[in-house]
Amino acid sequence: MSPGAVRLAVTQKLVEINPGFGGMTRHKVENGQVVSFGCEDSNVADIGRSEPCNISSN
Repeated sequence: MSPGAVRLAVTQKLVEINPGFGGMTRHKVENGQVVSFGCEDSNVADIGRSEPCNISSN
């Protein structure tokens, strides 16, 4: 899964489990891996299950 696809999937899940969340997120990619992900929104109360992701850019 590409880093952009991972960002989109995580953002969609946050929107799903946090009514009112606008979906504005940011991420940083290094060597084909998402190394940071964040959002600033007072409507995010549940981040769900968080696990490290190993993402290949191929």
